[in-house]
Amino acid sequence: MLANLLPLALYQLSGILGVGIFALPYLFYHSNIYFSLFGLVLASFITYKVNTSYIKVITTIKTTNQLSGYAQKILGPASRHVVALNMFALSLGAILVLVQMSGKFINILFPLPYASSFFVLILIFLYLAKLKLLDFLLRYLPIFFILIPAILYFASTNQPSLPLPVQSPSFAFFGWTMFALSGFTVLPELWTKTKSFANSVQLLKQASLFGLLLAVAIYTIFIIAILKLSGQNVSQDVVYGLVNHHPFLSSLVAIFGLISVTKASLNFLEIIFDVTHFDLKLQSATSKIIACFIPLFSLLLLEFNFDKPIKLLATFSVFTSIAIIFLLRIKLGKTPFYKKIIMLFCILVFLAATIAELQ
Repeated sequence: MLANLLPLALYQLSGILGVGIFALPYLFYHSNIYFSLFGLVLASFITYKVNTSYIKVITTIKTTNQLSGYAQKILGPASRHVVALNMFALSLGAILVLVQMSGKFINILFPLPYASSFFVLILIFLYLAKLKLLDFLLRYLPIFFILIPAILYFASTNQPSLPLPVQSPSFAFFGWTMFALSGFTVLPELWTKTKSFANSVQLLKQASLFGLLLAVAIYTIFIIAILKLSGQNVSQDVVYGLVNHHPFLSSLVAIFGLISVTKASLNFLEIIFDVTHFDLKLQSATSKIIACFIPLFSLLLLEFNFDKPIKLLATFSVFTSIAIIFLLRIKLGKTPFYKKIIMLFCILVFLAATIAELQ
C-alpha cells in the first residue's frame, strides 16, 4: 500500500509546491508569526475539505477534465468561461510578479543589467522550444523543494530562536497561504494514475492528504529557517534578507527561486494558451503569440509595485475556485447536511480573512 501511496503523494506535492513559498516568511513575520502558524493549520483544513470535495466530483464524473470542464458538465456552459477567465486573470498578474522576482534572483547570482529582460527572452525560448531536457529537470523540482528547506533548517539550528512578534495578529498572510497550498489542479491527473488500483478512491484521498501534509511541513520548516537566519531583516523575496550574513545560502535560495520561477512561468503561459485557444477559440498560433506577448508586456510595468494587487488577485482567484468546487459537490446531490455546514464554514472563514486583509 505504501509503495503505491508514496509516488502518488509526491505527485500531489508537486502540484502544491511553487513560488508561493518565497512570500510566506515575510508575510508570516509581519502578520505575527505565531498567529500565522495557527492560520496555516486552519488554511490546511480548508484546503483538505476543498480537495475531498473535488475528489468526489472527479470520481463521479466519468470523463477526466479540469475544473472548467467539470463546471460546464454540472453547472452549464457559462460556468466554464467564468472559471477560464478567472485563471486567465490570475496568470496575467502572476507572470508580472514572476518576471519581477526573476530579476532579483538573477542579480543575487550575477549582477546583470536588464536581468528581467534576459529572463523573459530565455522564458519565451523555453516555452516555444518545448525541450525534453527541461521537462526532465522540472519533473524533479519537488526534490529541491524538500532538499533546500532541509539545508536551510540545519543551517539555522545554531541561530537564535525565532524573532519575537513585532506586529499585532493580522490576516495579511491568509489569502496567499491558501494560494500556496492550492494543489487541486493536479487531482484529475492524479485520479488517472490511481483508478487502476484497488480501493482507488480511498487511495486518491490518502495521497491527496499525505501530499498536503508534506507541503505544510516543508512550508513550516522553510518559514522557521528563513526567519531564524534573517531575523528582523526578512525580505519579501527571501534572498535579500540573507545576502549580508549568509551569502552562500542566499545564492542557493536564488538558484532554487530561479528554477521555481521558470517552472511557474511556463505553467502560467500554458494556462494562457489553453484559455485563449480552447475557451476563446482562437487559432493555435494566435494563442501562442498572446502567451509570448504577456511577459514582454510585463517588462513595461517593472517600475511599479503590484505586490498587493497581485496577492489580492490570487486570493480572489482561489476563493472563486473554492466556491465553484463546493457548488459542484453540492450539485452532485447526496451531500450530508454536516458537510454543507463545513463548506459554509470554510467559505465564511476565507471571506472574513480576505475582508480583514483589505482593512
